[in-house]
Amino acid sequence: MKKILKLILCASIFLSFGCNDKENTAVEFTLTNDLSSQIFHGFSFRKMDTITFPNSENIIPDLMVVYLINDFGDISGPFLSHQNAENRFALIGTFENRISAQDCFDTISCSNNSAYQSFTPEIKPYEIWQVKTTTEEVGVILILEARVEKIGSGGIAEMKFKAKKFLL
Repeated sequence: MKKILKLILCASIFLSFGCNDKENTAVEFTLTNDLSSQIFHGFSFRKMDTITFPNSENIIPDLMVVYLINDFGDISGPFLSHQNAENRFALIGTFENRISAQDCFDTISCSNNSAYQSFTPEIKPYEIWQVKTTTEEVGVILILEARVEKIGSGGIAEMKFKAKKFLL
């Protein structure tokens, strides 16, 4: 009986440590938005996944990728934005290549005290952005690819990125 209890205790300790490490592991995502549709896609650090909104759980995404079209039909972007246009984004760094960006991203272990902004300038590959989440936690993203494409009178904005959150 004691052996079974010890086994259960060891397994629960192992699983709890495994979950904490897994939660902070960077995962790769692709986020695409066609702003002419009524369904939007965003990223939630709470879920550590892309989400559609509105959604049945009433989860507000921590970020979305968007574009702008001016009166002449010119498209620009992509940009990071928040559904409520709140100050949530801080640029940590811009890098020349994926290796140097990934090295920096891998070593980030705490938030910095940069000023947050509500809307980013046009995002580019190998930028690292700190994101204040809707639950007031902090996450970071490494942008791997970013693009906009005009389609008819609208367009799409897309980014491929890695994300991780800080365990507070």
